[in-house]
Amino acid sequence: MARAPSPAREGAYAPRSGSIAPRRAKLLPRLAKFSINLCNLRNPWIFFADLHFVSRMNYSTRHLRFGWWALAIYVCLGIVLETMHGFKIGWYLDVGNEVRRLMFTLGHFHGTMLALVNIAAGLTIRSVEGFRIKRSVSWSLIGAAILLPGGFLLGGFVAYDGGSR
Repeated sequence: MARAPSPAREGAYAPRSGSIAPRRAKLLPRLAKFSINLCNLRNPWIFFADLHFVSRMNYSTRHLRFGWWALAIYVCLGIVLETMHGFKIGWYLDVGNEVRRLMFTLGHFHGTMLALVNIAAGLTIRSVEGFRIKRSVSWSLIGAAILLPGGFLLGGFVAYDGGSR
């Protein structure tokens, strides 16, 4: 049985005191523009340009977000390494795999430390008045936090004996 529309819902987008209707009325044109941008197949990333959190992101916010996410990932990697150590996994602990264990440990350590450096950079940018960094410095710091530990971790997967050939 269908319910008859209530009189309060008929003017849902009319401004009323104590409601969120005025904010909703302002949001509708932005949502329409968002859906049009979403259909733009020439540049699929253009729809992010109108989102509130992307348009207001600065270097401080970028480094804080990246730093905390990277810290979470590298700490989880450390938990995995400790679990492999605890269960005495031969692929990780055997005498012939010392290089692998060292590379994984170095990757975990450098990733965690560079994540903390990113968090410190974000907090410094935010708290020290007049402190600015260049765009290239920002992206280099983020790239270093990915590539340096990534190299160690990939080196752990393809670790060799270490003897001369």
